[in-house]
Amino acid sequence: MWSEFSVPSLDEWTALVAREAGGKTESQLASRSWEGLSYRACCDAALATSASGVSAQDLKICQLQPDQKPSQISPQAVLRGSLGLPALIALANRFPEVQAVEIDLWQFLQQPDYACFARAKAGLEIRFSSQTWVQQGADGVHELAWSMAGLIELLRNLESPPAGTIALKLSAGPRLLLEIARWRAARQLWDTVCRGFSLDWPARIHLVQDARFLTHQDVHNNLLRSTTAAAAGLLGGAASIELLPCDSSPDAARWADNVLHLLRHESKLGGATDPLAGSGLIEDLTQQLAENAWKETQRLEAAGGLAQQKDLWALARDQRLRYEDQLRRDQQGLVGVNRYVANTEFASAPPQLSYASGTSVNYEQAVQLLDQDRALHHLGLLPPLEKLRWSEAFEEVFRRGHGKKLDVLVLGKPTPELKARQSYVRTWLGLAGIEGRFQAMETPDGFSAPSVWLLCCEDAVEGGPDYKVTMKPPALVGKPPHNYQGVAVHQGCNRVYCLEQLLDLMP
Repeated sequence: MWSEFSVPSLDEWTALVAREAGGKTESQLASRSWEGLSYRACCDAALATSASGVSAQDLKICQLQPDQKPSQISPQAVLRGSLGLPALIALANRFPEVQAVEIDLWQFLQQPDYACFARAKAGLEIRFSSQTWVQQGADGVHELAWSMAGLIELLRNLESPPAGTIALKLSAGPRLLLEIARWRAARQLWDTVCRGFSLDWPARIHLVQDARFLTHQDVHNNLLRSTTAAAAGLLGGAASIELLPCDSSPDAARWADNVLHLLRHESKLGGATDPLAGSGLIEDLTQQLAENAWKETQRLEAAGGLAQQKDLWALARDQRLRYEDQLRRDQQGLVGVNRYVANTEFASAPPQLSYASGTSVNYEQAVQLLDQDRALHHLGLLPPLEKLRWSEAFEEVFRRGHGKKLDVLVLGKPTPELKARQSYVRTWLGLAGIEGRFQAMETPDGFSAPSVWLLCCEDAVEGGPDYKVTMKPPALVGKPPHNYQGVAVHQGCNRVYCLEQLLDLMP
């Protein structure tokens, strides 16, 4: 605590830390998420508390309500599939055990039928998911913002509250602190929207594990991702939690369920209401997320509402490309994919991942009902959603390179910089499963160059030999010389693209 030192104020303490850190400010020292949110060390977070009216432009973000119930993660009988909402509700009314129906929010808004809400049986939860935007590549802020804008669209067009309840379903990845804050922000924004429509609805926001972070390579890392996603939901106040199995093995679904059982019964998570309230970092991240998402929600409202937007896919594509570029340049880490890669073979076929939690309805019975009631057929089928995973490009180069060998000449005296470059090369080749055969020499005398090899040396100094120019290696580590035609890998480059170039050269 700064109060323990002779510096009398937080501002002076922050300035002292900045001086000791080489003149960089606290904001420059903070690490940042994919969305650009700052993990600041010092913060003074406080959200606005007033909220009234029906215009999203005028609403202020609500405080997190102190009476939020702890998470309930018991699986429900959920009816979901490629049918539209009217057909799902009609089928759910015929199955007494069905407690909820689920449909993608954007798909519903493309062909809305608000009259079907009145036909829902009492107590049926109508759950709207954000998977269209997630699979297009939307980041956490925009997934949250567009879901809230969709909730506003729904409430604006409903003539009366439905007999059941309305809920949202958002995805959660492995970024524990950020996901906890996002769930807290989602509950705040839910209350803000409902207050604008004079509704006293408790937040019903469900969690599904973000499938984009799952990998086919070193699949047991997926269990750890399931754990952090589930912990985020339990600590952030999700209404229910749905995890994905790590692979397609018979035991994978049971392992995913056990993640929840361990967190609930052994770690005792989910038994308290908002247990991280007051944490400086969590409160600060919550504020950043709530404010950024609400600003985007207000932008959509000012532009005519969510259903009228034509630029969402372009925005999601830009976010997808930005994150993929950060992964390929090693500015963000994905364990087992671009960092800490295990040189293990893939299964003969990639696992087909499916939901591990949540009870599905017997679809054979549903099909029989559809055949009996031909009136439901005019409601049509919804197009399937895309399935995006961040690791696909890395997995492709690993499949191409696994088991191959490459000669690497480490040229020069063993200085710390040269050792660091050698370690960088070993890590880079490991992304593609390529084994580097390292040969260390202080001079190139006696080196017999094979057809494809890589040079690892320090950058030339004034008056010294420039081996990158004189030896003309087909691949090298470091900044390439002028007019160099080979493969050059260095910090900050697109490492996947460089590997693809290298593999094109290798037999």
